[in-house]
Amino acid sequence: MMSNALRMTVTSAGGLLKQSPCSAARVFTTATQAVPVQMDRLPPPEPGICCGQGCANCVWLVYANELIDYYHGEDFHKVAKEIEKKVSDINVRAYVLSELRIKWKKAH
Repeated sequence: MMSNALRMTVTSAGGLLKQSPCSAARVFTTATQAVPVQMDRLPPPEPGICCGQGCANCVWLVYANELIDYYHGEDFHKVAKEIEKKVSDINVRAYVLSELRIKWKKAH
């Protein structure tokens, strides 16, 4: 099993896959799409996984995108309420909600 802090690069038939320290446990990204880890539920990231550096693929942003997919067709406020319940750090919550609003507006 790989450590969450491990940064790795893997070449595959689908292209180059990269994994950042923050997103190691949740998602592999390619140049064109993110491939979420299959899960039965949408648990929030484990405490301490977020490095707090404002990464483009922050585990909280990945989680917010998973919520958007899960609540597809639902009101933005439903997703925002879920984020507000699950993200205890005020600064991280504000960052995730602002990024989520931007993505939501672009998608709708």
